[in-house]
Amino acid sequence: MCGFLATVEVMEREQLADRAAELGDRFVSMLLKDQPPQVRTVRHLGLMIGIELKVRSTPYLQKLQDQGVLALPAGTTVLRLLPPLVISETQMDEVLDRLLAVLESETESAPA
Repeated sequence: MCGFLATVEVMEREQLADRAAELGDRFVSMLLKDQPPQVRTVRHLGLMIGIELKVRSTPYLQKLQDQGVLALPAGTTVLRLLPPLVISETQMDEVLDRLLAVLESETESAPA
């Protein structure tokens, strides 16, 4: 029980929930600003982010992993991101840049 209470105290002291909400809002806003054509919609709660694609998510998972971004499937068309609460704004920007690069590379390689 002491470990749990210590964790909650750190989360409250560092305002991790508020910070996660702000970072999640910022990430989604920036992603939707230049919304890639494959993206249907984006849902999030704090840093729990689901990117629903118009196509199957499978081809993107390995490419994101190759770029150092851990994304998991949620159904057949959703990429799920769940970064740690202590991630920095700079690191979230890197995740966004790498995600956009992967989506862009798939757009370029798709047959016309």
